[in-house]
Amino acid sequence: MAANLRIKSINKRPALSDIVCQQIIDLIKDDELKPGDVLPCQDELATSLGVSKGSLREALVKLELKGFLQKEKGGSYRIRGLTDQRIADPFMDLMGEDPKLVWEVLEMAKILAVEAARIAASRAEEEDVRRLEEVLSRMKKTVGNKEYFRKEFVNIYTDFFRVLGEATKNNVFMHTLHTFNQMIREAMPLPVAALRGIPNIVETIYGQFRQISECIAQKRDAEAARQTRRHFEFIEDKLRRAVTTRASRRQAGR
Repeated sequence: MAANLRIKSINKRPALSDIVCQQIIDLIKDDELKPGDVLPCQDELATSLGVSKGSLREALVKLELKGFLQKEKGGSYRIRGLTDQRIADPFMDLMGEDPKLVWEVLEMAKILAVEAARIAASRAEEEDVRRLEEVLSRMKKTVGNKEYFRKEFVNIYTDFFRVLGEATKNNVFMHTLHTFNQMIREAMPLPVAALRGIPNIVETIYGQFRQISECIAQKRDAEAARQTRRHFEFIEDKLRRAVTTRASRRQAGR
């Protein structure tokens, strides 16, 4: 009896929310949406996609559960680095328990950033150079402005390396560097507190970033890598000196 059954395939159309999910995923794969980008407001996005807000909300929840999106406090959605969730979150927890891991994060970030600068110098387009200049303009505003430094320096610092990663035109590299950017952002309170007392520290970092940006604009890949390595070695040296000085002062005060 069963052998005579005439079974027909079921032609089930995908749900609108699944189509929306795939379109956003394709935009991430095609580098049109980058780690850290904020999606347009839901009204605007639903209109652009030609779907109801209900279908859109369903798609956004699915993408959040899959790790592609992160919901912000105001209800907006931000593109996550594709390696963020599985790598960054556990390390951030560990850094809270063991501050020594900050040094290891900086060491790994240096390796990635140096190679990113080398690749970016050979692939960067005019728009990438322009965006680096925008970050530099923001950093220049922190010189001599303690309040702006306190509020914005960490964002500006990590934005420079985010743009650098995007300029490599390598999605895997870009998302990996973004993950370490998130770790650096989490680790920054210690370095910023230690560096704040060093004379002309912001001017020095601004000058280093200016040199890196100019090397990328001029397609000098080896020099871009060298200047980036020099920057991280400078930061590591100043941090170790600052931490040692603080420890000595605490012991002397006992």
